[in-house]
Amino acid sequence: MTVFHKTEPPWFESVKDLRPGGKRRIGDGYLASFNGRAYMRYDFREKDGEVWEPQMTLAQRTANIVALREAEDSAILSSELPELMLHPRDWPVEARNWLYKAGISNQGISAMGAGWSPRMERVVVPVRMLDGTNQWVARTLRTDSGQPKYLFPKGMKRGGGTVLYGPDGPLGAWSEDYRDKSPVVITEDYLSAWRVTNDTGLPTVSALGTTMDRDAIVKIAAQFSAAILWLDPDYYGQLGARQLTQKFGALDFPVVNVVSERDPKNHEPEEIVRYIAEATEQLKR
Repeated sequence: MTVFHKTEPPWFESVKDLRPGGKRRIGDGYLASFNGRAYMRYDFREKDGEVWEPQMTLAQRTANIVALREAEDSAILSSELPELMLHPRDWPVEARNWLYKAGISNQGISAMGAGWSPRMERVVVPVRMLDGTNQWVARTLRTDSGQPKYLFPKGMKRGGGTVLYGPDGPLGAWSEDYRDKSPVVITEDYLSAWRVTNDTGLPTVSALGTTMDRDAIVKIAAQFSAAILWLDPDYYGQLGARQLTQKFGALDFPVVNVVSERDPKNHEPEEIVRYIAEATEQLKR
């Protein structure tokens, strides 16, 4: 159980000098950490924690936003992962809930390699691109910073944002067993790609948006027997799906489009399996 303090707890005095991402043992069996927003004291014996999030003044909030922007400007200069807090226990509640709501457990978060950047106040996920490079994607959960929701390294070849996700893990290569034998599932976002691969075993590509460049489309068509497009069901997702269908069609590459009730990541595992099974049957006709 986690206790959220409404007033300053006694242990705060011994950890208030921690910098974002910092940790310190305090007393026997306690570990304190600071994620940039809140301080947490974790009890290893009782397996529970206490959280204290000091309220900022207007001047402090303004200074914090400036610091976030400076940290982001520095991070995007490199494809190397920023410094991360890897255990969701140390993250702000809304940060870990973003992944939990997508059906991703702590075990999945660890396998994904996702972490919390205390300096940028973003959830960061390492990704492998179709061109073979390792990059990262960072998502903010703030609405008051004026910064974009997603952040990418400057050197990342977007080309529509295609991301390789294979059966060997988020940073793995395509398995030879899949080439020319399996359809590939193309989703709009990375968490949906993760869920589809995790729940069905099929390889996926996340477009990180609703479009892909020609190089990515040619690579996909050269490696797989067909594509299952499963973008978000909103207007822009389905507009992107129609455009991708036309692009793959120009290569005589079989494609079937899935229109679901919700984004793929927001469906139950059995629903994901059913949608993919129905799409696979359509490809056989």
